[in-house]
Amino acid sequence: MSNVDRINAAIRECLAGCYGSQNPLPCLAEYVTNLRADVSWREAEVLEVEVAVRQMLKGIVSEQRDIVS
Repeated sequence: MSNVDRINAAIRECLAGCYGSQNPLPCLAEYVTNLRADVSWREAEVLEVEVAVRQMLKGIVSEQRDIVS
């Protein structure tokens, strides 16, 4: 698996967990903490996953707020 594929897989896995959670940000934090604990992940890769997931979650949270308002 290439580095890009591995990062994309982590993003998808993290998003799946976050979407299934009532508290997506703590879910993201836990996922990122677990990646950092894995010595095969460099910090730059972890940050790439975290930033991508945060951007996608930001869009979802904004949409939910618009629906509630």
